[in-house]
Amino acid sequence: MNLRPSNFVLKAFVIVSFTIVTHIAFFSISANAQALKTPSSEDKINLDSIKAPEFQDLKKTARSIKVKTVIDPLTFTDSKGDVYRLKDLDSPALSDPNVSEDLVKLSKTTLAAIIAGKDLILLSPQRQKDFPVNRMGHTLIHAVTNDDVWIEGTMLANGIARLKGDTETIPDFRLMLGQEKNAQNQKKGLWAYPRYQVINANNFEDISEGYYIAEGKIESVSLVKNNIYLNFGKNWKTDFSAGLPSSLRKDFAKKGLNPMNWAHKIVRLRGYVRDYNGPFVDIDSTYQIEILDNPNEAD
Repeated sequence: MNLRPSNFVLKAFVIVSFTIVTHIAFFSISANAQALKTPSSEDKINLDSIKAPEFQDLKKTARSIKVKTVIDPLTFTDSKGDVYRLKDLDSPALSDPNVSEDLVKLSKTTLAAIIAGKDLILLSPQRQKDFPVNRMGHTLIHAVTNDDVWIEGTMLANGIARLKGDTETIPDFRLMLGQEKNAQNQKKGLWAYPRYQVINANNFEDISEGYYIAEGKIESVSLVKNNIYLNFGKNWKTDFSAGLPSSLRKDFAKKGLNPMNWAHKIVRLRGYVRDYNGPFVDIDSTYQIEILDNPNEAD
């Protein structure tokens, strides 16, 4: 039996520490920045702008803001000095300490190309009244520009960001996932870099800790102290694996999913990989896992 203890604390500490350090650096760099200008000709990029689709979960609100300064590839200020961050996205320029400088520049330039000098219309889930705020005091948003360009969709379609999937609710997840997969297939942006390719969970080479998307066949499923473990190899002490806390089982059940039945299924998962008896991913949300070989067992 798999005797792995249920420890889900280390990943959160690492992510919070690195996020704080990177944002301090970005704020220091931008402290004396002038109001954002349209990128110069040498910074021009081939940008695929994604028009706002027919959203299923999101709706336009009466709230609009004027973009002033881009702080980093996901964060910017408005004309009042308030700070906003694009919700449900990850940028290697922020989360990967070994990211290429070229990708950092491309990432920030792309967001600037999309929103420079624009008025943005904020989007909100149907039942949401207020916009969430993260621990840094940034308002987390989905938005479109005043000329109806979908910001998150455009970032994903150009390979400048990828979906995080680790929050309780991600509105219009499928629409965003489709844009991400298109960028993957065309090797745009971050997907042109080998380090961000989907890794094989059944046959992986040495990987460092960080955010990954992994795909593979689940060798076995075990239940230990009401936590579920997905094992992608025969030796859980060294092979790739993932853990689901007991609190998440009800969320999967609401979607008609039972992780205990996933042995021998092919899945794709995303999240922070840490070294814990081999590569290990903490599954904190149903959005982190896609069932690939059975359309009736998908999120």
